[in-house]
Amino acid sequence: MVDTDPCPNTLQAYYPDAAGTWLRVTATGPAGVAVSSVLQLGQARGAQLHLQAPSLTPPLQEEVLEVHGADQVWWSCAQIGLLDLVTECPSALTSVLAVNSTSVSIPSGVLTEGRYLFTATSASESLHHRLVVRATHAASWAQMMPCKPRLRLNEDLVAQAEIQGVVGAAVWILVELAGQEWTGEATYESTSICADQVRALKAPFMLESGVYSGQFEGSSLEEGMTLAPVLIYGNATAVSDLGAWLRAELAKEGRRSRLPLNAPGAWFFPVDYGSTVNAAPSGGLVTITPAAGEALSTPFYVATTGWRDESEEDLKFEYFVVLAKGAEARAASDEELVELLRSPSARRIMPPSRARSVDPWLTTYGTHAVVVQATDDQGAVGRAVGTVTVQAVAPS
Repeated sequence: MVDTDPCPNTLQAYYPDAAGTWLRVTATGPAGVAVSSVLQLGQARGAQLHLQAPSLTPPLQEEVLEVHGADQVWWSCAQIGLLDLVTECPSALTSVLAVNSTSVSIPSGVLTEGRYLFTATSASESLHHRLVVRATHAASWAQMMPCKPRLRLNEDLVAQAEIQGVVGAAVWILVELAGQEWTGEATYESTSICADQVRALKAPFMLESGVYSGQFEGSSLEEGMTLAPVLIYGNATAVSDLGAWLRAELAKEGRRSRLPLNAPGAWFFPVDYGSTVNAAPSGGLVTITPAAGEALSTPFYVATTGWRDESEEDLKFEYFVVLAKGAEARAASDEELVELLRSPSARRIMPPSRARSVDPWLTTYGTHAVVVQATDDQGAVGRAVGTVTVQAVAPS
């Protein structure tokens, strides 16, 4: 395919059923200078599935549950009692859910006071949502907006909630979910979240009446962490006292309190699911066969395996060869590999295949490092290295 339109300097193309195919794209300027790059086509990803529903509603009120990102879902429901014992939902509610629509309207008079677990199942996954039906003075209705499930490294985590009822005080906390059983259920006056799980505290700002937003700086979020924002809303004194105590805990250098959080007269509204800070691909190995050979005659083959990432099927690979000291290259850190690739002797090579060597005509004698860069669908880059020794041609 040739694109002769010089303005704008972009190229758009659609290749159906071509996932995994390697392409070389070359751009030539008016002066005849060409720039070339090799890329691999990835697999198209479907829309992110999420369930939009209130976390708190008063008894007997009409409500709507909606799933976004799917064409069809199947609904089910359970009622949660004391000691978290699960029982069947009332027949009136079960009959309402006997539809395959992505949107369900629950008529007024059906939702009696209690705790409910709704499950929406699509062709690819199941979503769970807990709804508390209760009349309180602190808030009459609340809904948490879903957060972005995967964050790029240094990307801000943005949270949003809509609260109806008596105007109260509010504060956002950011909870680390490592080892924490997370239900996403709203709780009144107390929660199972402990102080040592709180990673940050933010005052909310109002986007409009009753809509509270919070933003946590990505620079403070470590890769691989799974985090969930929680809005604490209600009695002004309780929210203020809890916020002051948490700030003091966050300022501690040593071990922090493991006591659960309490705020009399206030609600704890968590999101259903946490957000994971994307980590770079890791665990990759690079093998060159043979490990040594003669210049101009030995074909060297490369293989890279063992990569671990949340989107392993979408990893894109780049291959580089650079003259280097073998022992230092094999023990190099990721930062040192980045510096190595800045060497004047570094050059990109075509991706290897069984039918083509990684570099069939290496002419420079010495040890070469073969660096493989793996990039995931969030732009995080991991690197791995192998070495090969090129010897002079033996005299015949």
